[in-house]
Amino acid sequence: MGLNPAGQSVDDHGICYPPSEPDTVLEPLYSDRLGEDFLALSTPGHHVAGYTPDPWAATATAQLLADSTAEHPPAWAAGAATMLIETGRRWPHIATKQLYPLLRHHPELAAAAGDVYRQLLNRYPIPQDAAPTASQPIGTT
Repeated sequence: MGLNPAGQSVDDHGICYPPSEPDTVLEPLYSDRLGEDFLALSTPGHHVAGYTPDPWAATATAQLLADSTAEHPPAWAAGAATMLIETGRRWPHIATKQLYPLLRHHPELAAAAGDVYRQLLNRYPIPQDAAPTASQPIGTT
């Protein structure tokens, strides 16, 4: 016999949003986490059934953050890069196809993001074998 609807809802929620403590359930739905999931599901490279990615999203990150004609990274680079790092922790295709190539091609984004960004990179370092070479365009690894 299956779970009642309430029990099924709690189980389903726990699969999508695992609790931070093992003896708790119903992890809060923080807006940043929902945004990360939206970004990941919109970007090609995931294998979640029922969510068709938008092909535009494959190159949108590079277009928004890596303006090669700008003297300095855009003002939103720090926040966007932090979101990419956090999203990439749970969604590997964001790390390998978006974040790593972006940093490889535009290391100045890390410097512009400041201490918070460097602290995040220290917690979640970029594996050398995962980062593409400069000859690989972003979104194609």
